[in-house]
Amino acid sequence: MAASSTASLNQSPKNVYVQRVSLNGQPLAQPLLAQAEVVKGGTLEFVMGARPKL
Repeated sequence: MAASSTASLNQSPKNVYVQRVSLNGQPLAQPLLAQAEVVKGGTLEFVMGARPKL
């Protein structure tokens, strides 16, 4: 398994809702990751906000 990291941007006590998620700089089209993507490693980035994204 390759090296991986996770980052949360704009996270605070008020910003508890996920606004966007990207893997290696590419936005995720669906709220899931295939096991093959996880094994490759990389950076999973969450951008947080104060309101739910509908």
